[in-house]
Amino acid sequence: MKTWMRIPTWWIRGNNNAKLLCFTTNELGPSIAALILYVTFALRVAETDTVTVPAGTVDLTFTEIENLTGLSRHLLSKGIRKLEREGLISVTKVGRKNVYCIIGYKIDEIMPWGGRPSWGKVPRKYLYDTQGRLIFSRFSLRYPAELFALKLYLAIIAFQQSDKYFALISYPNLQDHTGIPVGKIRSGLSHLINLSLIHIDRDPSVGGAKLNPPNQYRVCGVDPYRHLATMERDLVVLQELAEGVPP
Repeated sequence: MKTWMRIPTWWIRGNNNAKLLCFTTNELGPSIAALILYVTFALRVAETDTVTVPAGTVDLTFTEIENLTGLSRHLLSKGIRKLEREGLISVTKVGRKNVYCIIGYKIDEIMPWGGRPSWGKVPRKYLYDTQGRLIFSRFSLRYPAELFALKLYLAIIAFQQSDKYFALISYPNLQDHTGIPVGKIRSGLSHLINLSLIHIDRDPSVGGAKLNPPNQYRVCGVDPYRHLATMERDLVVLQELAEGVPP
């Protein structure tokens, strides 16, 4: 079983679609709830088309979502409406329940601006605790650092390089894409580290050229066997093979 699920990132990366900027401390609770719900939907989404369920569709009751996220029904409703307003999900009434569809989930989908949606990897089982709830259910939804943490988490997922195990992004670029002031970024990162959601390494590729090399942000639980130690080991093995040294 793969360790991750696909999550759309077109709304995070695109300069014309930087919708993370729309989740602000002015509506703190609904913004936090909306981002928790988006991750929840990505984890429980139908990945491929079937006769009855199209890809990108989420079939969860309010009670199931409450149990997964710990969100109150009031904030759950506000979070869903927020995602709808920003064009990130659509909601269809089927009988007495809602069916949610993540916009831009299909890889071959053509978006309104003519391009195709981008996506990243979000951990599959890693985000659940022993009771089957998401780690984000621990959030109180009262502190800006929680919103900053969610926005940074999604930005790091969005900017993780497909051929590498990390995202390399500066504080100013994080500010541009998330709307978090540079001086507040550390509080959000600290929250993620405390929850063991990300790991930060210094970029070794710059060597001694910089006194403050950029950070490498790694999402915990995604391809856990790929990290700085294993990648360096594999590089050594490849170099030895190239030189004719038996492994």
